[in-house]
Amino acid sequence: MPDALTVRDLRKRYGNYHALAGVDLAVAPGELIGLLGPNGAGKSTLVKIVCGLVNATSGDARIFDHPAGSVEACGTIGYLPELFRYPDWASAD
Repeated sequence: MPDALTVRDLRKRYGNYHALAGVDLAVAPGELIGLLGPNGAGKSTLVKIVCGLVNATSGDARIFDHPAGSVEACGTIGYLPELFRYPDWASAD
């Protein structure tokens, strides 16, 4: 069985700011993890990329070997942010 989550060399830049600078992570099915770090460490950015809400600058994120943000990947996860609002590009369709 593939890992529940695999992240390889994940990078995200906002202009000159590096929110993620080469994150590698593997989470086995049934494994529980926590993301810890100060404000601005990239925790939310990582979760948003995994959920398909933000595009990575480079690298790869996969859920059960499906690309993050794909229909197959999104069908296996749930996400409830603290302050929810739809991205401007999202629609009911």
